[in-house]
Amino acid sequence: MKKISLLFLIAAFAGFVSVSCSDDPEEKVVPPDVESVAGIEPSYAKGQHEYLEITPDVSLSNDNEQGVTYEWNIDYKIVGTEKALSYKCSELGDFKGYFKASSSTGAKIVEFTLRVSSPYDRGLLLLSETSEGSMLSFKRLDVMETPVSPSAFKDNNPTLSLGKTPLALCWKGEGITSPNAASLTDEDYEVVIGTGDPTTVYTLDSNTLEVKNTIVYDGAGEFHPNRILCPLGVQEVLWQGALYFVGGGRDYIMTGEKTFVLPEEDEKLPDGAQIADHTCSLITEYDDRVRVYFNNSTKKLLYVSAVFGLEVEEGSTVCDVEPMNLMACDGMYYNQRYDPGHVMLVGSNGSSVKVFRFATSVGIADTEEKLSEIDATGHILPTSATGVNPVKPMLYYSRGGDIYRLNYDGGNFDASPYISLGGDFDVKQIVFNPFDANTVYIAADNLGEAGEMKASVFVYDVSDNTSAEKLFEGHRAGGSVKQLIYKGNGKEYESIPESGQSALRKLFR
Repeated sequence: MKKISLLFLIAAFAGFVSVSCSDDPEEKVVPPDVESVAGIEPSYAKGQHEYLEITPDVSLSNDNEQGVTYEWNIDYKIVGTEKALSYKCSELGDFKGYFKASSSTGAKIVEFTLRVSSPYDRGLLLLSETSEGSMLSFKRLDVMETPVSPSAFKDNNPTLSLGKTPLALCWKGEGITSPNAASLTDEDYEVVIGTGDPTTVYTLDSNTLEVKNTIVYDGAGEFHPNRILCPLGVQEVLWQGALYFVGGGRDYIMTGEKTFVLPEEDEKLPDGAQIADHTCSLITEYDDRVRVYFNNSTKKLLYVSAVFGLEVEEGSTVCDVEPMNLMACDGMYYNQRYDPGHVMLVGSNGSSVKVFRFATSVGIADTEEKLSEIDATGHILPTSATGVNPVKPMLYYSRGGDIYRLNYDGGNFDASPYISLGGDFDVKQIVFNPFDANTVYIAADNLGEAGEMKASVFVYDVSDNTSAEKLFEGHRAGGSVKQLIYKGNGKEYESIPESGQSALRKLFR
């Protein structure tokens, strides 16, 4: 009897529970509304191979994220379906994009633009040497805090190698005198690099540093690409896209079709000429585009005209020195272009050093005029690095890790260092962007570095005549320094001061 009563109670309780549960309404899942999206900028700018990372703030009407979907779209392609975006910017260009947050009740869309520029747009290229071979490093200048990339060639050309010995660098844009007015192609801005053991010459895309061409020498004699020049006026077809390599006492002419040719009659060097591994070009007062060499046989300068089409002319001044540097100087800004008007030769003879400066007309009687000859012995050493300001009468020279200046208009030398890197540094290169007279770029070997990565790169603002301001310092930037150059983007003229752009051109002295 007790058993029957217990079963009855259990059944009654179960019925009560069943009735109670059936009285509760079912829980309904309420889809949220996407109320707002924040945290996305109207535009973004990134370098190629950098990542665009965005974490938006999405506000929902309730805490239920189930059923909410996300979509990131760039260049009309879906590039992400998570709330946060991490997108590698592989392609160069300007792109439209949007972020969409959706639920069953609707969606919110936020549009943006993305500009992907080359990290190699404007910067410094450093060629250096290690026991493993040549290295090409890059320092971008648009984001000054960015460190030097010591593997710029290898990163972009993983299957290719440079020769063991670094020889020469050239940015073809250095031959463009008026980048805003010329009809130019990407080829006019290529980087050219030459290395030895084995002798290898590549042209690189200016935006990616990827190899475009491997130059096969098809000219006469042995090829020595110890120096590379893209002469001024190239975009005006005066030089027809030619590059000039110097080495082994001669020059080599490479056409725009990447083939080597013998010089025309008016470009032939004098019999017996042995030209040094230095060259530059300038624009004379008669608008001649002149290529300049130093003839070690006669100790005179050689001038090669592009406009007058005359024979190569030799200067009248004997410069009894071994050339240390040959540079265009005394430039002028006008109509958003830059024209250097004179040539400077720095050379040594034993422990003595002299600085010569010349004007030339080429094609006119008495073409060469010696403007100055300064004895720099005791100031500039035969081992000093030198660099000249593009428009100011200021020659920069090194002594170890210190940099001094010579005002060659007055012949005045700095009594104390204008820039001091420190005792562990040995300056190897001092260069300018010709369109920027207020910034100097320096490459030095760090003698205190125990390993092979001895190269250091410095950037200084030199607009103040009494002191320079350091803008960047980067170490372990490469092996032992061979050559540092400025590589631009063709918009260098934008940095010319308004006063310089509007100035009327005057005749050079």
